[in-house]
Amino acid sequence: MVSGIPSCRNAGREAHRLGADMDSETESSKSLEPAHFWARALLTGFAGSFLLLLGRLFYLQCWPDERLERLAARQHHQRVELPGRRGNIFDRRGRLLVTTLEGYSVYVDPAEVESLSFLIEELGDCLDLDVGRLREKLEGRSGARFVWIRRMVSEKEIRRLWDRMTESPGSESFRGVHLTPEMRRGYPMGNLAGQLLGFIGTDGRGLEGIEAHWDNELQGQDGYQVVQRDVRGRRVLLPGLSSMAPAPGHSLHLTLDATVQQIVEEQLAKAVAEYHPKGAWALATDPWTGDVLAMASEPAFDPARRGEYSEAELKRRCRNPVVADFFEPGSTLKPFIIAAGLSDGLIDIGSVFHCGNGVLHLGRRVLHDHHPYGRLTVAEILEKSSNVGTAQIGLRVGSDRMHAYLAHLGFGQRTGIDFPGEAEGILRPLSQWTDYSVPSLSIGQEISVTPVQMAMAFGAIANGGVLMRPRLVRRIVDAGGRVVRELPVRPVRQVYPAQVVRGGLTSALCGVVEEGTGTASHVEGYRIAGKTGTSQKLLAGGRGYSHSEHLASFVAFAPAEQPRLLVYLGVDEPRGAYYGGQVAAPYVGEILRQALTTLHVPPTTEVATR
Repeated sequence: MVSGIPSCRNAGREAHRLGADMDSETESSKSLEPAHFWARALLTGFAGSFLLLLGRLFYLQCWPDERLERLAARQHHQRVELPGRRGNIFDRRGRLLVTTLEGYSVYVDPAEVESLSFLIEELGDCLDLDVGRLREKLEGRSGARFVWIRRMVSEKEIRRLWDRMTESPGSESFRGVHLTPEMRRGYPMGNLAGQLLGFIGTDGRGLEGIEAHWDNELQGQDGYQVVQRDVRGRRVLLPGLSSMAPAPGHSLHLTLDATVQQIVEEQLAKAVAEYHPKGAWALATDPWTGDVLAMASEPAFDPARRGEYSEAELKRRCRNPVVADFFEPGSTLKPFIIAAGLSDGLIDIGSVFHCGNGVLHLGRRVLHDHHPYGRLTVAEILEKSSNVGTAQIGLRVGSDRMHAYLAHLGFGQRTGIDFPGEAEGILRPLSQWTDYSVPSLSIGQEISVTPVQMAMAFGAIANGGVLMRPRLVRRIVDAGGRVVRELPVRPVRQVYPAQVVRGGLTSALCGVVEEGTGTASHVEGYRIAGKTGTSQKLLAGGRGYSHSEHLASFVAFAPAEQPRLLVYLGVDEPRGAYYGGQVAAPYVGEILRQALTTLHVPPTTEVATR
C-alpha cells in the first residue's frame, strides 16, 4: 500500500463521519429558525410602534387638536375672578353712608391637603372656628376642589393666618388653604338709615332697600385674571395670559340729610320708649321738591348685623312701613275734604256749620264728636277736628268730586318713589261706594293710605296745591366723580288752586297747633301748620273697628309762611294714651325745632318777636 493514501475502508468511515456532521448542522439550523422569526417580529413591532408614536407627536405638533388644548389649559390655567367694586352711597351733603371695604375670604382645596388634622387645628385656632364643624366640612371631601371656610375674615384674623402660613417658608403644612379677595359693605355712620339703605347678599347683589332698587347702578363689572398652575397646583402669574380689569359701579347721592335722619330716629326711639307700641314710623320731606330728607321706622335695622337676626326678625325689621304699609288715616284726611270744598267754591274758611252738639244722624248710622260742639266755622271745625262738621262739608262736596280730588292726590295708586315694595293703598271705585261712604271718607275711614302718600298729599297743601313725586336719589356719579345722571324734581299735577291752600286753609292748620288738638307740637319762633289723627284700627275681617287698638299720628309743615320741612309721624297701637295730639305731636314738634335749626331756617319774625 502506498504510503499517504487512505484505504478504502478508512475513506468510507471518513465520508460517513462528514455526512453525519452535515446532518447535525442541518438539524441545528432547523431548530433555530422559529426563535429568529419571533425576534425579528418583536423588533419589527417595536420599530413600528415607535414610528407611529413619532408620527403622532409630529401630527400633534404641526396640527394641534383644539379639544386637547382645552383640556391642557384646564389643567394648567385657572381663571381668577376679580370683583368690581360696588359704588358708594352719600347723603345730600356728600357725607358717606355706605362704602365698600376690601377683605379676604378663606377656602380649602381638599385635593391638595397633606395633613387634614393639622390643618383643621390651625384654621380653628387662627380663625376662631369650631374644630368639630370644620372637621364635618372637610372630612370625606378629598375629591372636592373647593370648600368655603369663612367669608370676609376680619383683618386681625387674616393677619394671624397669614403670619402662621409664612412663618415656615417651604412648609407644606398649609397646602390647600387659599385666600381670595372679596368685598363687603361698610357703614361709616353705623346703623343710621339702615332700613332705608338695605343690604346686599353674599353674591354682592342688592337684596333690600336702596341697595336692591338701584342694584344695576351700584353693581360694578367683574374682571378676571388667568394664572398658571405649577406641578403642585400653586398659582404662578405669567405675562401674556389674558385678563380684564374690573370696573367700579356708580355711586348714589341721596336726598337724605344725615343730620335730619339722626334727629328723626332719636325722636322716634323716644316715642317707642314712652308708649311701647307695636311699631312706629316717621318721614321728613321738602314739600317743594318731594325730596325725602329722613325716613325711619321702629323696630330699627342694622345692616352690619343682619347675620345676627333670625329669618323672621330679619323680615320684620327690613319691612319699611313708610312705603309698604297702609292704614285708615283718620282725621289727617280732613284737610283734603275741606280743601275740595274751598276749591269748588262750596264753602269758605268762615262758613258756619251747626255740629248738632256732637251728634249727626245718617240713616241708621250715628256720627259722634268727642265733645258736644254747636256752631263752628270751617276753621274751627279743623282746629277741633269735628267729625260732624267735616262730614257735613263732605256731603256738600259730593261723591263724584270727592273721589276725583282723592284720586288726584294720589291715593289708591303708587307714588313712584324710587324704593322697592311700595303699596298702592285702597281707594275704592265709585261703583263700590255706599250711602255712608262720603261721611265715612270725610273723617278718614273707608280709605287706606301709605305714609309716603299722605306726606306727598299734605305737601300739596304746603307748597301751593302741587302734588310732587317723592325723590330719594338726586344724582348718579361714576368712579371719577362725573355726573352720569341727574334725577329731576317731578311735579305730578296741580290739585288745588294756590290761593285756596296758601290762604285760609294754612291759617286754619296753624290754628290746630296754636289753639286746637296739636298744641303739643308748638315750637317757639316758628308758625307750624299741622293736623292730628287718631284712627281706630279695623277688626280682623274688616267688619267693625277696635276700641282698644289705635294709630296715633300727626303731620305738620314749617315755617307755615314758606315751608321748608314737612314731618309725618305715626305710632301704631300705643299703650297708655292714643290720641295723635298726645302721642305723636310732641315728637313732631321736637323734630321740627331741631331740624329747622340744622337747615339754617330763620325763625318767623312775627312769632319770634311777639
